[in-house]
Amino acid sequence: MGLLLAAYFVCGLAYLGLRHFLWPRIDDWRPQIVAQLTAFAGRPVALGRIEAGFEGLRPRLTIEALRIDDDDGAPALAVPRATAVLSLASFVTGEFRMEVLQLESPRVRVERIDSRRLRIAGVDLAPGDASDDGSLQRLLAQRRILLHEAAVDWVDRETGRGGTIEGIELAFGTVGRRHRGC
Repeated sequence: MGLLLAAYFVCGLAYLGLRHFLWPRIDDWRPQIVAQLTAFAGRPVALGRIEAGFEGLRPRLTIEALRIDDDDGAPALAVPRATAVLSLASFVTGEFRMEVLQLESPRVRVERIDSRRLRIAGVDLAPGDASDDGSLQRLLAQRRILLHEAAVDWVDRETGRGGTIEGIELAFGTVGRRHRGC
C-alpha cells in the first residue's frame, strides 16, 4: 500500500512539473523539437511559434507555420496552424497518442511517380512495400483527426498533368481498432 501511495505522489509531482515548469516553456525547446522532427521525417521541417496550454488535465500544443519541404525545396506539407491535445493514456502506455489533432488550412502535395509509387507529403509509398515503418498506422491510431479548409496539390509524373483540390473538410476518428468518419 505504501508503494502505491508513493507512486501516486510521484505521478502527481511529475504532472505538476509538466504543467507549471516544462509545458509553459516548450517554445524554448523549438530547435531541439525541429531537429527531432527533421530526423523522424527524413526531410527539412520548419516550425513557427509553439504555444502550450491545457484542455482540462490534457496538455495541448498549438504550432504555427509547420512546413515540411520536399527534395526540390518546395513545400510537401504546409500547415498554418496545427493543434494537438495529448491523450492522458500516453503517460500510462508510453506511446504518443493524441486525443485530437486539428489542422487548419493544410496544403499537401501528392505525386504519382509511376504506376506503382506515390509520394505524399514528401514520403514515398508503394503498395506492398515491406519497408513501411508503420507511420501511417501511427497517424491513423489517433483518437480524432480534423482537417479544415485543406488543399491537395497533385501531380502525375507519368502524364504530366496536375491540379489542385481545395476546400476539403475531413473529420475521422478511431474507436478501438476501427476508424469512423465524423
